[in-house]
This record gives sequence, C-alpha cells and structure tokens, in this order.
Amino acid sequence: MMNDSNFMKVSGASYFVALFGWFSFGCVQAEDLKEPKTEITGDIRDPREGEEIEGYYFFKGRTRGAPNGYVAMVFLSNDQHQLFYPYGEPGDANRSFSCEIYHSDDHFGRWGVHLYVLPEEDAEELAKWYREAARLAKVGQIDKIEAFDQELMKNAKEVASQHYKVNRD
Repeated sequence: MMNDSNFMKVSGASYFVALFGWFSFGCVQAEDLKEPKTEITGDIRDPREGEEIEGYYFFKGRTRGAPNGYVAMVFLSNDQHQLFYPYGEPGDANRSFSCEIYHSDDHFGRWGVHLYVLPEEDAEELAKWYREAARLAKVGQIDKIEAFDQELMKNAKEVASQHYKVNRD
C-alpha cells in the first residue's frame, strides 16, 4: 500500500510528465498547422533542349510556388560572346506564359534561355534596362549599352534553362 508521501512523489512526477507532454503536443500541433514552404519551380516547353531555330521563336514556360510580389522573367545567354541579360518584360508567376524572342543577324551559335522568378520591383528595373538596351541596339549604338545592375539578381531564383542553336545558314 502507498503512503501519502509516496503518493505525493508519484502524483507530482505524473503532473510534470503530463504537463511536459501537453506542451510537447502543443508545439508539435503548432508546427503541423504552419503552411509547408512551397518550392519555387518552373519549366520551359519551348524551345526544346538542343533545338535549332532560324532567328526567332515563341518562348513558352511556366513557374510554380513563387511568393506574392514575385514575377517570372526570361534571360538569354551566349557563352561565345559572354552574354547574359534580361529579355523582354516580366510575366505573372505561377502560371504559363509566352513571349517572342528575336535574335538579330549577328546572333548565331549556341544560346541559352533561362527562366527566373524574382521580386517584381527588381524585374521592372531589369525590363527598363532591356527597353533602353533594345532602343540603343536599334539605332546602332550597341557600344553605349551598359551592363545591367547585378544587385537586381540577388533575390532571383533560376527555375529552368534550355540551350538551343541559332542557325544563320
């Protein structure tokens, strides 16, 4: 038979075990209620990897999981000419979108198209840079095109890329 002092020891210990279990259960439950972090992903449907094009094509892509305030934007690269730059205007994230990509007569060889998700404010600044660069290229002042601000890429996430070949034959 238990005496009163042993009963108090067991009861006190049981109380703390139960209290600890309640707090642990509460914490686990709170963790379970938090929304899981969604991974930002994307894919490019056109052009296909390794495809050969004649000078222009319709880029088709999709992003998923971008947080509010983020948009999708296309970038082009060419290793031969050491180029990497934003192309065109940003599109809505978390959906399919397309844009026409045109290569000038002096663009040839292997190119890359990259799909990024980035904050809308940064994308707007990059689109502004692109519009000015396109304007200067159109009037033959390519040497006046300055590099875009790399700081605008610090919160950007590349979600997909493809390589293709521009044929000029």
